Formats: sequence, structure tokens, C-alpha cells
Amino acid sequence: MPYSNPHGEFVLWNTRNTILTSHLSLVPDFDMFASNPISHRPLYHALLRCMSVGTILLSDTPETETDFKLLDALTGRTADCSIKVVRAPVPAVQLENRWFDLDLGSNDSGRAHVAGAWDAEVGAGMIGAWNCREPGHNAVCRDRVTAADIADLTQSSDGRFVVYPRGYRAAQDDRESFVVGHDGSCDLPFTLWEGECEAFIVSTLRVFNLSSVAILGMQDKLWPLGGLSVIQNSTSCNSVRCWLTFR
Repeated sequence: MPYSNPHGEFVLWNTRNTILTSHLSLVPDFDMFASNPISHRPLYHALLRCMSVGTILLSDTPETETDFKLLDALTGRTADCSIKVVRAPVPAVQLENRWFDLDLGSNDSGRAHVAGAWDAEVGAGMIGAWNCREPGHNAVCRDRVTAADIADLTQSSDGRFVVYPRGYRAAQDDRESFVVGHDGSCDLPFTLWEGECEAFIVSTLRVFNLSSVAILGMQDKLWPLGGLSVIQNSTSCNSVRCWLTFR
């Protein structure tokens, strides 16, 4: 694209467009991406694609050494041995309390671009964060996942959730999970350098007697919650079962 920062612009405008298109009778198409070379930010784009519902197209040419490990993180094998894309049931949308962050593409430090997708059936979802700022030594994002982000994603002002970083960024000194309590408090800081992204699983905290359980899904997939069906069996040992169905 004829922009100085095509990767940041691409993520920014796709997830802003879905503020409108997610309410229409159409399937948003986030377009193709390349799995290599690193300069094309493959993980950066693959994270966006796993949070989409449209066709996922690969732009690798015959001369490209395709990163099959990255493609494996986007796909899963069903019980009948067919391969399906593992992705969100709804497209990622820029979180509501961040709609008026208007300097996300500047060449200075500031906030990250943050969007989320929620699977109401599983009771879990994911927040994606991208550094969309113009390349440069000052283009660092120092941000935090807040209670407003969790409320926007879950469309709930109460309940308890576990927030778990996936660990895609270089700065891992703050990767610990965080429990959002009944008071709605949440403050999970993170740093993204140029070209980096991060994802945070947000999962309902289910309580069984004195134990609490959060479903984090398949940790080797970019969208770890794909194919999950959660069934709470309160009559037998207060257990919870998770089925991988690839619905």
C-alpha cells in the first residue's frame, strides 16, 4: 500500500471499519498476508487474521520460504482429520473506550491500538494489541489493559475474569496473569516496540466450591479458544468439561 506505515495502517483501519461492518449482513475480509520475510510482520498480521471471520489468504510467492509453524498456529485438525482454520466467531473490533485514540499512527511514543473479539458461548475472548505507530526509535507503546477494556470486550460490568498475556512481545517482565475482581479493577501494563503485537486471553472465572477455573484453550494456536464448548457438570464432583468440536 502507498503508505509510509502500511502494516500499522492495515491493522488500524480493518479493526476500525468493523465498528460498522460487524453490525451488517456481510463477512469482513481482512485481505491476504505473507508468512515471510520477518520484515512483513507475519505474526503481527496473523494475529489479526485469527480474530477475523472472513477468508484467510496467503500472499507467499513460489520464492517465499513459507513459515509452516505460523500456519499451524492458525489451523487445527478435527476428529475426522480435516484441517480447519482456528479463529474467532466474530470479527475483532476496536474497543469502545479507545475509539477516540487519534494519534495511534504518530512517530512518537503513546498508546497501542487495541481491539477484541468475544465468544459468548465459551465465555471467553481475546484482546489484541498492536504497535501501529510510525517506525522510529521513539515509536514505542506503553499501555495497559484496563477495566474499561474488559467491560467493552465482555459487555459486562460485573463478574470475574482471568486476563492472560500470550507472550508475543519482547518485554516479558510483566507477563503474569491478572484476575479482574467483582469491583471491576484491572491494571495490566505492557510495552510494545516497533512492529510488535500482543494478545490477552480474557476468560470467565468459574467457581466450584473452593476452586476457581478459567478456560485458556489451546496454547499452541493464535486463537486458542477455537472449537471449545464448555459444559458445567454441577451434579458430578463439581467438574467442568471442555469439548473440542471445531464448530
